[in-house]
Amino acid sequence: MDRTTGQLLSGCFPRLMAGLLPWLALDNAGILNHTKARRFLTLLKQDDWIGNQGVDHLMMMYLPEIIVELLGTLGGREEDGTDGENLGNDYDFTSELDPTFHRPSFSPRMLRSSLAYLASCLGQEGSIIKTLTHRPDIIQRIMLGQLQLVESLQDSERLRALRSYALFVLELLPNLPALSGSTPGDLGSFVLRDIVYSLVHFLRSDQSR
Repeated sequence: MDRTTGQLLSGCFPRLMAGLLPWLALDNAGILNHTKARRFLTLLKQDDWIGNQGVDHLMMMYLPEIIVELLGTLGGREEDGTDGENLGNDYDFTSELDPTFHRPSFSPRMLRSSLAYLASCLGQEGSIIKTLTHRPDIIQRIMLGQLQLVESLQDSERLRALRSYALFVLELLPNLPALSGSTPGDLGSFVLRDIVYSLVHFLRSDQSR
């Protein structure tokens, strides 16, 4: 094998960060998984792994992919037993009939905290989604990445991926400019077109299966 440890880790960096961010974002530093996540991040920043500057560079380079991977871990229930608090009309993001998810899964609340922590890593405040409304190209890459993820999954996992798409849209919409004044080329119009296109596409693809 000719690849170094740093190169191997860089190749799976988005999925690595998606597994670390929910635990890094926890307020209670005494939780075991939080401690383990911080130790692993420290290892990643060592020069013989990725390095401190290397981690910062990969965070920016793979930002859309990190968010797609992070949203793809949606599946855990909220600590109080609810699933959709503050997510619009008590939207239910989980079901007892969902198939077993063989990756770590997190509640909507933990994912929102992760997005805020990700923003702080990049020197921003609040959710990273609000910051990215000034970067339509990244928003487009995230939405495209989520759709590609749905397309790549078996029927039993597609619903979970669609829920992660819905979570992203619900986080994004309140941060968009007023849609009443939208012009055909702005971000708000793109998001609405993407949602409509995606729903029509999924309905047609399900009918053809």
